Amino acid sequence: MSQETNTIKPLHNYQHLSDLFVQNERMVRDFDQNSVETIGKGSFGHVVKARHVVDEKVYAVKIIEITGNESKLWEAYMKRIREVKVWARLDADHFVQYRSSWLECVGSHDSTSRCSLGYTLYIQMDLCWFTLKEAIRKMRTHFVRQPKQCWPELGAYMAGELLIEILEAINFLHALNPPIVHRDIKPRNVLIKGGPGARFVKLTDFGEAVEHKSESQTHTMSVGTDKYMAPE
Repeated sequence: MSQETNTIKPLHNYQHLSDLFVQNERMVRDFDQNSVETIGKGSFGHVVKARHVVDEKVYAVKIIEITGNESKLWEAYMKRIREVKVWARLDADHFVQYRSSWLECVGSHDSTSRCSLGYTLYIQMDLCWFTLKEAIRKMRTHFVRQPKQCWPELGAYMAGELLIEILEAINFLHALNPPIVHRDIKPRNVLIKGGPGARFVKLTDFGEAVEHKSESQTHTMSVGTDKYMAPE
């Protein structure tokens, strides 16, 4: 990929799909289009759930647009590839199970490059029940807890168990060789999914994660979500 600083027209400036070349054959071929439903949105893009046409299992698919001028496009591309590589290493019950990923081109018909506008990255993963943020809201409703009130005993026990599983997942990351630093732990990035003998807590979203390869490295300066960033 060239790193020349050419200006690329943003996707939202194209009013008609016919103006674009979008290579989305795999998403159309492998998933029942009538089952596709958006279940989450963020600055990265959005997440849908969809039923696979072969195994008929419902998966979550994270869809990320990688766009910008050539230099920023390369930087964004490498960041997302790093996310996939980190996630693919994490074959453990502490994390949302990574299944597959693929890149598709987005370009304009009047361009000589089929990827002139950038790429769309798809990350296929197991579908979970809901986020920790939603779980907290459900617990407040179930245990009739108002802000600044103490949890009832059962609610406090459940919250403690969830916290233990979050800490165990973080400890697993830090015990790897090389260790992985998540850098964006927050309720939206903690998913809940149960099952026989399975853990409830699943960490997800490794877009800010990095491998720690040197004691001199610092990783948490101005990275993450403001309300949940490390105090240093």
